[in-house]
Amino acid sequence: MGETPLMTCARTGSAEGVAALFDHGANNVNAPEKSHGQTALMWAAAQENPDVVRVLLAHGADVHTRSTSHVLPVSLGGNGGNFRDAVLMPQRGVTPLLFAARHGRIENARLLLDAGADVNEAAPNGDSALVTASFSGQGKFAAFLLERGANPNDAGAGYAALHTAVLRGDLELVKALCAHGADPNVRLKKGSRQQRDSSWFAFSGALVGATPFLLAAKYAEIEIMRYLVAHGADSRLTAEDGLTPLMAIAGAGWTASGSANRRGQNFGVDAAQLIMASGERPTFEGTKLALELGSDVNATDRSGNTALHAAASLAYTTVVQLLIDHGAKPDIKNKNGKTAQDLMCRDKSGKLVRPVGTVTPACPPAAQ
Repeated sequence: MGETPLMTCARTGSAEGVAALFDHGANNVNAPEKSHGQTALMWAAAQENPDVVRVLLAHGADVHTRSTSHVLPVSLGGNGGNFRDAVLMPQRGVTPLLFAARHGRIENARLLLDAGADVNEAAPNGDSALVTASFSGQGKFAAFLLERGANPNDAGAGYAALHTAVLRGDLELVKALCAHGADPNVRLKKGSRQQRDSSWFAFSGALVGATPFLLAAKYAEIEIMRYLVAHGADSRLTAEDGLTPLMAIAGAGWTASGSANRRGQNFGVDAAQLIMASGERPTFEGTKLALELGSDVNATDRSGNTALHAAASLAYTTVVQLLIDHGAKPDIKNKNGKTAQDLMCRDKSGKLVRPVGTVTPACPPAAQ
């Protein structure tokens, strides 16, 4: 509602059309539409139309104006909830630069910054333009912002760009952030809330306290793990619940019977089976690296679980053996009284197989 001809024309990408409207008396360049308070410049900034942005700026478009509302479904459980449990929450205060960051429009951003936009401006929830770009998978845009002076350590939303770069598996952005002074040991302060569906990238509230290295371990990003350690990351730092990088890479928190990948993205059971089948090698490599870096193989988290509990529940034979070879004790009981040995189901040939059931896992009859 309230869409002006200028907005409509800006969205089409016709710089000539926008200029013609100004030539014929359009004087409402900063007028917002009524639904979300967005302006023509915001719409243009989100598109790959720098010529339109240039014309709007030349006619007085305000780079500092903010939208009044942008409704997104969010989970109130620190991104641990399902979409069906989500509520609609207005996300106010998005600027043209933040629109450009979300969509990776570098040339638009260059024009906005040259016109006076603040490279470190943030949405009300604390997401800076840099974090927004990184979180949205716009690594090249984020690197551009760093070159323009963006603060690499801004964590107003509870997480920094280095966290989101690791979440996205963007090694090149990790390198750029470290080169610009990002703290390799910055802690995750809270989970992210925005979640349209379970395939979105998001931080679970259970990861509070996690460092970029721990996240790289959780997501089995081995090259990122190596790079971070080489650039000052402490491989021994844990999350608030005691989760260690070794536990994370061994598969802690990843349900073998589920249909989600290591990032919690749900792609269906068939896809998850392929993920599980192809996941043992990077898990082994990452576990080996964590052990080489001095991880305590028998450390326990808040629930009393060890890395061996995690590897055994995934039935990753090579990882289980690697941990045992490095002194892992299979008889440590967690708070439910379960040992890693209890989770090691073997078939008649002695091959490790997965337990059945998610609440009370048990060995299948053929594996007794």
